[in-house]
This record gives sequence, C-alpha cells and structure tokens, in this order.
Amino acid sequence: MRGVFNLRPQLPPPSSVWNPEVVLTFLKSWSPAATLSLPQLSMKLLMLMLLATGQRGQSMMHCCIKNMTVKHSRVYFHMRQLLKTSRPGAHVDKLIVCAYPVDRRLCPVLYIKEYLKRTKLWRQSDQFFVQCAKPYKGVSRDTIRRWTKQVLRLSGVDTVRFKAHSTRAAATSLADFRHVPMDTILKFAGWKSSSTFARYYKRPLMADSESRFCHAVLTSTR
Repeated sequence: MRGVFNLRPQLPPPSSVWNPEVVLTFLKSWSPAATLSLPQLSMKLLMLMLLATGQRGQSMMHCCIKNMTVKHSRVYFHMRQLLKTSRPGAHVDKLIVCAYPVDRRLCPVLYIKEYLKRTKLWRQSDQFFVQCAKPYKGVSRDTIRRWTKQVLRLSGVDTVRFKAHSTRAAATSLADFRHVPMDTILKFAGWKSSSTFARYYKRPLMADSESRFCHAVLTSTR
C-alpha cells in the first residue's frame, strides 16, 4: 500500500489558498495595456476578470461580445448559456465587471476596452476571448485553463498544488477576509447558500495562515 501511495499519492485538498495579492502584484508589471503583446493582454485580462467576478473559467469562455454592454465604469456580460452552478430558478444572468480607478494597472474595464480595440479588425468569433493567432477563433476551455495556470506560475504560485479553478476560492476567500457582505459574495459567485462557500471554497489565505503560526511561536519569546 505504501508503494502505491508513493506512486500515486491521494493527497487531501489544500487547507489554504494562494493570496490574490501575489498575482495582482505580478500583473502590475504587465502594463501599460497598450504595450503588451496580445498573449500578455489576453492572460492578464482573463485573470483580472476571474478575480474581479469570482467566476470560473467556464463563465469566461461563455462571455460573448454580442451579449455585452460596455459603460464608462462597468461592463456587463449577459450569460445566455447554462453554467455549472445553474439550477431551476437560479442562474447568474450577467457578469458584472467594475472599473478600478484606484490603480489603472489593475482596472479590468480599461483592459477590456483595450482588448476589444486590439481584436476588433480580425476576430472571427463572437466569443469574447479569442485565439492569439490565426484563425482567431474563440478559445477552448483548455486554453482558458492554460492561460490561467501560466499566470499563476509566473506569479510564483505553486501550480502543482493549485490548479486553474483555484481562482474562484482565492477571490471569494479574499472578499470574505475583507468583510464583503456574504449576500454580495453569493450573488457574484452564483451560489444560493453560504454553506456552499463555507464547505468548498472558503479557505484561509496562505500568507495569513502561515504567518499566524510563525508569529505565534516567535512572540512566545517575549
């Protein structure tokens, strides 16, 4: 049994989650928007939208330019397809992406507008995220995962331990840590009950949980 475990260990799910601040700090280095390559722009925007909405990669794949409304400080993606969290009487009918004027390097609305401008002339799909090379069709779910994982890896997140879908837990856990009302978290994430968040997604942020132990030990010497 030990030999089987060593070959294919069945490890428990992570007890904590990476802190989005680590990824956001890295993304600040990819700016300004106009100077980024299309792959950089695509990956940065994807990560900003994942974190700003608390949604999963599937939702990003279903974002469509013909079902979006662009305003000065907000962008609405009206979801016309069923999502994993969709249930009778419960469906995230729109994704709301808000501007972040505090720091233009992290403003998802600014990067959405740059992305639309950059891809307008040659895109071959109504899907919002498109390929970075010909034939410029809509991206697949695997591409969404790959882009997400690449940003995590470049940010220093352990991508062996944390997969692409961990953005959902990271975003909502940080929102909860910063005292965002639970009703707001549930609305953005598309959950009906706080028990779903508490059971499957709520995790202590790594920097917070790890430093808490260290500080507790070191302060005992006072």
